[in-house]
Amino acid sequence: ACNYLEFLTQSRPRVLIIDDIQWGPDTLQFLEYLIARWAHLPILLIATIQNEAERVPQGANEVIKRLIQTPQGYVMSLGPLTAKAHQALLGDRMTLDAGVVEQLAELSGGNPLFTREILQSWITKGVLVPGPKGFRLKAGRKIPLPEGISALWEARIDSALDGAPDAAKKSLMVGSILGQTVTHSELEDSCRRLGIPVDVSWLERCFDGGLIEPAGSGRWCFSHTLLRKTLQEGARSRGFWTDFHSAVADAFIEGQDVPSERIGEHLLAAERFAEAVDPFIRSADLLRFRSDYSGAQRHLRRAAVALKRA
Repeated sequence: ACNYLEFLTQSRPRVLIIDDIQWGPDTLQFLEYLIARWAHLPILLIATIQNEAERVPQGANEVIKRLIQTPQGYVMSLGPLTAKAHQALLGDRMTLDAGVVEQLAELSGGNPLFTREILQSWITKGVLVPGPKGFRLKAGRKIPLPEGISALWEARIDSALDGAPDAAKKSLMVGSILGQTVTHSELEDSCRRLGIPVDVSWLERCFDGGLIEPAGSGRWCFSHTLLRKTLQEGARSRGFWTDFHSAVADAFIEGQDVPSERIGEHLLAAERFAEAVDPFIRSADLLRFRSDYSGAQRHLRRAAVALKRA
């Protein structure tokens, strides 16, 4: 391979791009050999490493560290796309309604790979329909995550909680129902009602595995929206969805100071439809008092949905 690269560089310098080197031990060995023995070649080598590199086999991790510390090397950390860049990425592909663009940005967290996978999945599953301002999501359709992305996050969860009891993953599922940011007291109260123990050591493993991040005193947040969505899909598929929402609603009703509409949403998801009506109406009254009439109408519509289902 190096002899071929030498032949290619006889006419002009070359750019060699290798993607996701953390998953290729043979590729890592090749790169070490290329840099050590063929450093005279006029080649710009660009290698990408995902954050998952922290969780590859130890041998590969050591090679990556040596490559990063190479004197000729330069490391550039790429963060999420800005809102403007995300809009440009999507605008080059198809005309989308502003609401779809906003939802894609929230789900992907500015990761262009996730954006592409989600959009392709929506196109394949036929959940995008033409609208006056571009393609929009079909009303009333459940929007599943692409299988590849779900599998990636499931693997990261399993890796972080390897050897932990099933209660550890269940407690994360309850956390995903509580929100993107979780108050630890709310998590403990909800899990206690479900008979699920919450062990701080499990949460520490999730911190170490990059699944959750600190968010102030007694609070933490999921590292990515798609991680939370994956946990929610797991709760649905294992038949925990309504029970988990019911426990969260009871915890809020009896002890937690939370907005009424939040209680209503959990009761609605728990299929306790008749009980969900009053919290939405109380919330609508409060918003009307504050002259937020559009918000009041939105919550009254949720009350109407709950009443119809009841």
